Amino acid sequence: MKCYSVLFNLSNMCYNILGRDYMKLKKILLIIIPIIVVLISVFLVFKFISSNKNITDAVKFKNEYESLNGKETEFGRKYKTVEISKNNPIKYIDYDKLYEILDSDGIIYLGYSKCQECRVAIEVLLDVAKANNVDKVYYLDMENERDSYIVEDGKLVLSKDLDGNENKGTDNYFKLLEKLDEYLSDYIVMVEDKKYEVGEKRIFTPSFIFVKNGKILGIEVSIVGSELEEDQELTKEEYDELFSTYEDYILDIYGSACTTGTLC
Repeated sequence: MKCYSVLFNLSNMCYNILGRDYMKLKKILLIIIPIIVVLISVFLVFKFISSNKNITDAVKFKNEYESLNGKETEFGRKYKTVEISKNNPIKYIDYDKLYEILDSDGIIYLGYSKCQECRVAIEVLLDVAKANNVDKVYYLDMENERDSYIVEDGKLVLSKDLDGNENKGTDNYFKLLEKLDEYLSDYIVMVEDKKYEVGEKRIFTPSFIFVKNGKILGIEVSIVGSELEEDQELTKEEYDELFSTYEDYILDIYGSACTTGTLC
């Protein structure tokens, strides 16, 4: 309402000053004002996007993982409840960016929100990252990337998703298998203590890849403890062991987070 009042008063002022030329000015204003409004709107939208750009990935990751809290898996087991800080260092990446990091320095997390072990391990990794002032953990969502096999009538067959499509795996995934071949384990499906070898390597989740100067220092897959309890919480000893494992890699990559005069 204030805008309209200002424009109305401005219009009357112009009429009093310009007299006959007022109609010409009015036509010009009818053209200029909408353009100004559009430009201001575009500026405000751009400013909003820019101001939130740096936290988009962090918030997206937090919402993605916490959205499953309290819900059940397709097997009727509850997802582990996780609490992710909105200021977490997660950065979503694609395969091109992943290969860039493999040629430089960084921490790459391969996993997905529905992976129970991922939900356990990522909380520890984020705690370690915070304690050591790590501002970037690169994340490639693997939920729909890998091929997946089951055993039917004693034979390995591709599993199917909820829509009935076979989980064949993407071309990018198989390219990554070749890249990481020497660090990966064989893909084996176990049924009643019987092994079925798929004949390829496997990127298990969660996988944390630690890279320095283009060299992979290690790929950590397992979480401590062979079986998690129903609440899927690590014991203090398991947590500390996992924390220490991740921290050793981070210190190798970035050095100590301690500064002169600071207790660590």
